[in-house]
Amino acid sequence: MQIFGGNFRLLGARLIWPITPVILIWAVFGAGALFAEDAEDVIRKARDLSAAKHRGQAIELLKDFLEQSEDGDVRLVYGLMLSWDGKFEQARRELKTVLLEHPGYTDAARALANVEIWSDHPESAETLIDRFLEREPDDRDLSVQKVRALRAMKRRKEALALLNRILIISPGDKEALDLRSAIRLEDQSWRAVVTENNTWYSGGFSPLTERTLSVKRGANAGSTVFSYSLAQQFGYTSSQVNVDSYPHLWKGAYAYVNGGMSPDHNLYPHYRFGADIYQNLGHGWEGSGGFRRLLFASTHITVYTAMVGRYHANWFFSGRTFLTPGDEGLSRSVQLEARRYLGDGGRFVLFRYSMGASPYEIQSLNEVGILNSSSYYSEMNWFWRKWLLSGGSGWAHVDRANLAPQAQYNLSLSLARRF
Repeated sequence: MQIFGGNFRLLGARLIWPITPVILIWAVFGAGALFAEDAEDVIRKARDLSAAKHRGQAIELLKDFLEQSEDGDVRLVYGLMLSWDGKFEQARRELKTVLLEHPGYTDAARALANVEIWSDHPESAETLIDRFLEREPDDRDLSVQKVRALRAMKRRKEALALLNRILIISPGDKEALDLRSAIRLEDQSWRAVVTENNTWYSGGFSPLTERTLSVKRGANAGSTVFSYSLAQQFGYTSSQVNVDSYPHLWKGAYAYVNGGMSPDHNLYPHYRFGADIYQNLGHGWEGSGGFRRLLFASTHITVYTAMVGRYHANWFFSGRTFLTPGDEGLSRSVQLEARRYLGDGGRFVLFRYSMGASPYEIQSLNEVGILNSSSYYSEMNWFWRKWLLSGGSGWAHVDRANLAPQAQYNLSLSLARRF
C-alpha cells in the first residue's frame, strides 16, 4: 500500500503539473478563452447571416467577438455592416478605429469613404481618398469612389476627367461607363418632356385623356419645371399651366413649391398652389411635410401631406399620407411606395399601393368626389444617351358619391430629351 501510495502521488504530480497553466487560464479568463472562435470563422458566419437577411444577428455576433478580442478584420466587417444598416455614426467610429490601428488598410479607407459619401460628407471622403491615392494612384475602386465624391459636390468636370482616365485603363468598366453617362446627363441641365396619360373606367364613365409638354431646368434640388397640360373628359377640354420648383434650403433640406392656373377651369382647378419641405433625417431616412390648395369653380380643397422614407442599398421605401378636411369630416389616403434604382442616372422601377379617398394626388375634377379606393401602380424609367423613356400602368377600385363602384385603368407614357 505504501509503495502503491507513493507511486500514485508521483504519477499525480506528473499529470497535474503540465495542466496547471491550463487551469490558471481557465480560472482567469473563463472557459470560453480556450474555445474562442477564430476571427475568420466569425466573419464567415456574420456574412452568411447578412446574406440570409439576418444582419441584426450578424452585427451582434461581431460586436460580441470584439468585446472579447480585438481584430482589425472583424472590426472592418462590423463597420461595413453598420453602414449598410444606415448607422453611419457608429460605422464611422469603428472604421476610424481600424485606420488608427492600421493606417495603411485600404479596404477600411474605402469603407469609410462610402460612409462619408452616404452621410452627405463628400469633402471628407475626398480628403481620405486622396491620401490613399498618393500611395496607390492606380487603385480603381478608390478612383471610382473619388468620382462619386466629386459628383456629390457637383464638380462634374473633374469627375469626368477622372472617369476618362479609369476607362483608358479599363475600357469596358461598366460601372465607370454608367457613371460617365449619368454625369454627362446631369451636365445637360435642360430637359423637354412629352407625356400622354389615359384613364379608362368601367360602367360607361367618360375616359380621361391628358397630354403634357414640360421643360425642366436643372437637376434634383435647385431645378424648376414649366409645364402646359391639355385634358379631355365629359366632352370638355381644359388647359393648365404649372410651375414646380425645388429650391435648396440648408444642408440636407430642400423644398417643393408649386403654382398653377387653368384659364377655363373646366376640369383643372382655376388656381392651385402648394409646398413641401424635405429633410434628410440621417441613417438613410428622409421626411417631408406640406400642403396643397386647389380652387375649383365649385369647391375649394385643402390637402395636408406628410411623408417618411428610407434608402436601403438600391431601394427607397416610403409612406405618404394625404389628409383632406371637408364637410363630412377628415378624409385620409395612404400611399406606400417601393423604388428600385438600377445603376446611376435615373434608371428605376417603381411600385405603389394607395388606399383612401383618392388613389392618386388630386390633380383635377377626376379625383374629386371619391369616397374610397384601392389602387396599384407601377412605373419604369430608362435612359439611352440623351433620351429618357418612362412608362406606367395602374388599376384601381373606386367608390364615388352617387355612383356604383367602378374599376379604373391607367396607362401613361413619357419621352424626354436632354440638351
